[in-house]
Amino acid sequence: MRGWRSFLAGWLAAASTAALAGAALTGLRVYRAMHPVASDDADARELLEVVADFEPVRFPASDGLMLEGWWFPAPGAAPAIVVCHGAGKSKASVVDLALRLHREGFAVLAFDFRAHGSSEGTVSTLGYAEKRDVVGAVDFVAQCCGGRHARRLGGYGVGMGAHALVLAALDRPVLRVLVLDELYPEARWALAREVYGNGWLGRRLGFVPMAFYNFFHRTGPGEQPASEAVPQLLGRDLLFLAPASDAALVNDLRRIYQTVPEQREVDGNLVLFPGPTTASLHGEDRRDYEARIVGFFRSRLAGRP
Repeated sequence: MRGWRSFLAGWLAAASTAALAGAALTGLRVYRAMHPVASDDADARELLEVVADFEPVRFPASDGLMLEGWWFPAPGAAPAIVVCHGAGKSKASVVDLALRLHREGFAVLAFDFRAHGSSEGTVSTLGYAEKRDVVGAVDFVAQCCGGRHARRLGGYGVGMGAHALVLAALDRPVLRVLVLDELYPEARWALAREVYGNGWLGRRLGFVPMAFYNFFHRTGPGEQPASEAVPQLLGRDLLFLAPASDAALVNDLRRIYQTVPEQREVDGNLVLFPGPTTASLHGEDRRDYEARIVGFFRSRLAGRP
């Protein structure tokens, strides 16, 4: 009997140690996701100085935090597009798309979210506070150039950028045309992926990283996830993009897509691309991806085929 008790006590001690270690590792991964390492955009900026007409700009988020961006102007009353990068990235990660849109005649703003790139801030909330960054970017574009871009804007976002873009569109109706790449439904989803990958474990234990998220940043009562915000974007033109091989994300996107009634009858508004992520596309797949985005903005924002 004594041996059995010793065995049970040892097993419980080992299990407790493993649980504590697992919790500590989860907390560390959540902390890293919410405190990204600053990236250096110097190489991308040097390239831009050779190939593009652009202006480094600085503007405030709606809560006053100062953000850094690259503004690609266009003549006349050309439509403007705000380009939003993903978590842990910077404006350099979307500069190729920004240049493509600019060559098509659009004015474009690519910027660093808070705690990313060259912008101020130390904490990323994976979309919630970043909504204020998109609002600041939209206000900057709407007010610049004598207000000639103020009537109708477009927005592109990937991952966290798509999440923040959806939330900002509720506050800024001028955002009429949105391209949402790898839109995740809520911060818990993104954190579970960061910690557990895209397997069944993340779907069942997503509350664990979310508990650490709430420790680092408690979501306020007025904040809502993108999955609840999308149904309120009636009258907007929405294009959803996702990698076909990510079944969990595709299923969640289909559910979100079905909450926008007028989008259901529009052919091609949920587009799947090969590869584990859309960021990994290259060659002909990458050209098709960019052509789909450009074509959507041209037809819905610029009013031309």
